[in-house]
Amino acid sequence: MPPEIVGLYGPERIGQDTAAVFTARINDEATEPVRMLWDFGNGYEDRGLRVSHVFTTEGSHTVRFRVENERGHDMRTWMLRVRSLSRAPQIATVQVQPNPVRVGERVQYETSVAGVAPARYRWTFGDGSHSEEAAPTHRYEAPGTYAVRVRVDHATGTDARTVQVEVEPDLPDFCTPPVAGNVVYFARNASMLSENTNATLRENGLLFQDCAPLLVHVEGHATADERNADALAADRAAAVVAAYRTMGIDAERIQVTHHVAPAHESKKTTKGSITEQQRVEATLQSRVSTE
Repeated sequence: MPPEIVGLYGPERIGQDTAAVFTARINDEATEPVRMLWDFGNGYEDRGLRVSHVFTTEGSHTVRFRVENERGHDMRTWMLRVRSLSRAPQIATVQVQPNPVRVGERVQYETSVAGVAPARYRWTFGDGSHSEEAAPTHRYEAPGTYAVRVRVDHATGTDARTVQVEVEPDLPDFCTPPVAGNVVYFARNASMLSENTNATLRENGLLFQDCAPLLVHVEGHATADERNADALAADRAAAVVAAYRTMGIDAERIQVTHHVAPAHESKKTTKGSITEQQRVEATLQSRVSTE
């Protein structure tokens, strides 16, 4: 007896990238063997009375089911509508350029968003100002740390992120970091400041005062063949920091590190017995902003 399709079942609507399950029934009296073939209309096929398939493109799709044996054949079609599944917007990154920024300098804000495109943006800049542009610009009138918040809205959902912007005073061009101060040299195995360093420290101190509130990075150096080299490098840095503190440089502006160089890296300076590693360096740095 020829095969006959008694029933064909499946979803009429389904989301994109979601498995659709189809089933079929044929007459029990059909002469074996019966060949069954599903054609999903997109180059994919399957066999059996129950199959599943994932449609990756939205729109209308026609699914064909065909059965046949040596006595005959039968075919039915099933119409299916595949719709796009919109994901709620999700903020992936927020870009702030430049950061840190000077007072009065223009800041450019941008964000990349995954999922459906937002229907609405809202930026608040931490100083009472706001914008509903996708990629706004803004200028700050006073130094400080500002919390900038961006929110994206869509019918499918909402997301928000906050970043910090560091606004520095409008400083003279000679304060543009990094700016290296004069090097302070020490005698071998010594961490006491000599009278010869006063002029150097005073000149550095005036520079650091003019460039407030930029950070001052102080790094002490020693060579491995000096006595208690690690502690010596730290003590040299501490001596210079103490001198800057007496000149009114705030402690919160000063960052301190130290370094010990291998003995073979020692090189004599123009000061004769003093090597390049018996020194303390001080450099102006930008404030570090935290997102």
